[in-house]
Amino acid sequence: MITRRDFLCGSATILASVRTLKASHTFGQQKFSPNTDYSLVIERIKQMLPAAMALKDVTGASIALVDGENIVWSEGMNETPPVLLDASALRRFEGTYLLYEGILVRFKYEKGNLFHVVGNEKLQLDARSSSEFTQGSRRYRFLLSENGKPKGVQIFDSYYDPQTTENSVTYLPVNDAPADARGLNKPEWSQHVGRFAGTFLGGSSEVKVSLEQGYLYLNGELRLRELRTGFFITADGDAVIFKDEGLSIGNKLFKRK
Repeated sequence: MITRRDFLCGSATILASVRTLKASHTFGQQKFSPNTDYSLVIERIKQMLPAAMALKDVTGASIALVDGENIVWSEGMNETPPVLLDASALRRFEGTYLLYEGILVRFKYEKGNLFHVVGNEKLQLDARSSSEFTQGSRRYRFLLSENGKPKGVQIFDSYYDPQTTENSVTYLPVNDAPADARGLNKPEWSQHVGRFAGTFLGGSSEVKVSLEQGYLYLNGELRLRELRTGFFITADGDAVIFKDEGLSIGNKLFKRK
């Protein structure tokens, strides 16, 4: 499946090709009719488009030549075919990834496929390489650490433009995964377990700290990583600091209940 970015870039190249043809003396003098022979246009597109795609770093394009409401010709060019990955290769991407402000995105392996779970909906991902997937016009690229485990995923939305990647590419660091080894479960961590409350902008807020699988978790979902005694961070680098009978999360202060 080709991304919308590639489709748009390919379409723009096609239009440029057609404009170039129409500007030529012979082609420009032609009168179009319902029975127009488009073979010259199609042949020129096939000749010109691969070089234009390479120049713009477009890896593939879905092309259609339309006359009114009729599709005269369509073809996929340089589309990456799907690849088959075994269960172990897919399972390593399972887990939760942090979007922002504690919002988690889940990837789940089920019946030979990897899914992006969105609420009650499961979006099946098609593997294009050992670490790249597509779903419709969206592209996923898992980034791997030296030991082969994922450290995050880049999601390229359908409007991906390499000139404005900050608006079209989302990076989600790994929060936790089923295959992770059990945590250190340090004895001193037990003193941080409990409920904490704070007041912000006139409203009250509460957080829960728990020990699960040998790790400290915030609200049962967000795994905390210890940098030094009493100082932890979330997957996206937010500081969680335990001090006296309270804790701070970013610029928010909480007191033990």
